[in-house]
Amino acid sequence: MVNWLLPSAPADKLIPKEQRHSAFIKYRTRILVSTILAYASYYIVKSNFTLSSPYLTKDVGLTTADIGLVLSALAISYGIGKFFMGLLADRLNPRYFVGVGLILSAIFNTFFGYTRNLWVMVLLMIGVGVTQGIGAPCCQKSLATWFDEHQLGTATSTWNISHNIGSGTASLIVAGTVGAFGAANIHNIFLIPSLISIVMALIVMALGVDTPESVGLPKVNKNKEKNIKHKTSWGAFRDNIMKNPIVWALCIMNAFSYILRYGIENWIPIYLSTSKGFS
Repeated sequence: MVNWLLPSAPADKLIPKEQRHSAFIKYRTRILVSTILAYASYYIVKSNFTLSSPYLTKDVGLTTADIGLVLSALAISYGIGKFFMGLLADRLNPRYFVGVGLILSAIFNTFFGYTRNLWVMVLLMIGVGVTQGIGAPCCQKSLATWFDEHQLGTATSTWNISHNIGSGTASLIVAGTVGAFGAANIHNIFLIPSLISIVMALIVMALGVDTPESVGLPKVNKNKEKNIKHKTSWGAFRDNIMKNPIVWALCIMNAFSYILRYGIENWIPIYLSTSKGFS
């Protein structure tokens, strides 16, 4: 029943050598476009609650403490979801798994717009957070599979514009929805971004590709001498990650950058609307 989520089998025939260069360009372009579209769409759903928070305080009656509780539920579940969904992403087909995660996240987001119960909101936001955790691991796996170590930095930085595309598009969608249907119809502020994201999920699954081997291309070369060999996943996790001071340093720096980033992003809509009178 879920065999389509498993990694694709290698193609029966290899693409001729003289055609491989152009084939790699074509498929790498598809991977970049599909991962950018996918993660931008994830951000349309993820940013939805933050952008709608001024309307939730005015029209639904949530307090700033309530908003903080729901945002905390999203942040914590998102972090936990990223870890466990990353383990799954390594074992599944990222082309389809990323689409499934986006559709599930959009469904939770849709239901959020139809409830006024705080604790139901918290539970739904946990669902959004866990399924949001599928997006980044799938996209990063696809990039690492298709680009070698000399191209991966450029590919990743290009993919990272999806954060900004998604956040900016979400703002326009919410503003357009409020302008068309009014702020009192809260469910539309959640429904319309969700429907857009579901359509994008289907496009991403049609456009994406699993591995080079699945389309008849050779595996992308990696410097295997840099990797420590392990017989188990736990051994690789323990030695390459848990005992790696560089990883811990990056984690600490990233944690503090997120405190600054989310401290501004999550609260600026309410601040600008209540303190500065912004529409």
